[in-house]
Amino acid sequence: MYKVYNETIYNEEVKNRFLEKYEGKTEYAYKRVFLNSANIEEVLGKDLYDFSIEEMKQVLYNLDPKNLATSQSLGSIVKNYIDWAIKEGYRKSNINPLEKIYTEWYEQFVGDKKLYITENELVHIEGLCNNYQDIALIRILFEGAGGKSWVEVRNLKKNDIIKDENAIILTDENGNKRKLNVSTRCIEFLIEASEETKYFKKNAEMDHERIRNYADLAENDYVFRPCHTRLNEPNREIQQHTINRRIREVSDLIGSDYLTPRSVFISGMIKYAKDLLIETGKLEREEYEKICKRFNYNVNSIALLKKTVNIETIKQLYGNIFNS
Repeated sequence: MYKVYNETIYNEEVKNRFLEKYEGKTEYAYKRVFLNSANIEEVLGKDLYDFSIEEMKQVLYNLDPKNLATSQSLGSIVKNYIDWAIKEGYRKSNINPLEKIYTEWYEQFVGDKKLYITENELVHIEGLCNNYQDIALIRILFEGAGGKSWVEVRNLKKNDIIKDENAIILTDENGNKRKLNVSTRCIEFLIEASEETKYFKKNAEMDHERIRNYADLAENDYVFRPCHTRLNEPNREIQQHTINRRIREVSDLIGSDYLTPRSVFISGMIKYAKDLLIETGKLEREEYEKICKRFNYNVNSIALLKKTVNIETIKQLYGNIFNS
């Protein structure tokens, strides 16, 4: 019915509790969904039951349903799991994002889909954006900044940019720091983003003449900043939901549903794997450890990573890289 990408289940103890009430084909169907969602859960650092609607899209895309009925059935499985998690007190919110989803919503997951982008496509997208806050955000995810809830991106401050070394200092949720070498292009975008004072709404494509098409950005030490409003704390870092919303608007700009923080992050992993494959002629444990180090990915989860970042995926995006 659909592909299985992983051999382990994320947060297995909790999911096994949920699966206790099922048996036979029903248990098998639920377990297949959990096996497929594991890699996304690992990247995001949270269980499927805490996913937002945008993050759930990636799960359903990856499940690759062949028809609308299958797509709805898979969505029902995820919904039932979240309902159970809410009842058991696992989910942070008591609202199930899939509660009032229409049939049409599930149509987007059926048929040919493109989940990841090449660096050339990234450059094209950058050229369409009017906000350096958006351009730098997509670029830094692609080049390796991540962490739980994208904390390394959110914590980045202006003085963490080391221009003369083409490097940035990234800080995780526990205050641990690491140095990441990035491209000159990335450094330039980060500097521009840090100096930006206005954020153009809807990429400056507003139709209402009486509504100002930009908002003032908060003035603080962070590179990525929220727009200044009465409700925002001006000295705080940007929040995850703002990162999701900004990239969703860029995705709308290019007429696509596939562009998310995670898809950009994984796209960067694939590109880096391609570079290592060209450099060493192989993609084995040593190369995967380098990918994990650059993208701050759990080295113990290489088996999960291989299901998405592999030679087959590289060929799908970049063709046969060894052709002359």
